[in-house]
Amino acid sequence: MIRAMVRLALIAVGAALTLSGCVSTTYGPTGDGRPYGYSERKREDGSYILRVSHPDEGLALTYWDQRAVELCGSTAYVKNIYQSIRPTMAYSNYGGMPGLVQLEGLLTCTSPAPATAPVPAAAPVPAAAPVPAESVATTAPAG
Repeated sequence: MIRAMVRLALIAVGAALTLSGCVSTTYGPTGDGRPYGYSERKREDGSYILRVSHPDEGLALTYWDQRAVELCGSTAYVKNIYQSIRPTMAYSNYGGMPGLVQLEGLLTCTSPAPATAPVPAAAPVPAAAPVPAESVATTAPAG
């Protein structure tokens, strides 16, 4: 009887943990039924408006930086996050449920400084000077 109650309690705890909001998310664009991820819009000046949505604030920041590196091709960028909100999703039992962390900002890619100075073009090699005829030794055939 005790074993059955312990087993039932473990099943209940497992179900509660499963349904408690543990979210498994993968990195990728939003859309197609995916509420978590990133989206961007390229501006005329070449910069981007980058938006990331995720339930975890730390992962939202990580995803923002990861997408910035993908768009810029390196870590040479300027980040200006101008909006960070976590709106209330729903009310249940007289309380609010926190929504997704939404980060939106301006991403400006910068080009890294060249590592070395450009190598100058090699000077052309002069053609070999002709050898004067009088300096050429000739041998007469023996005979």
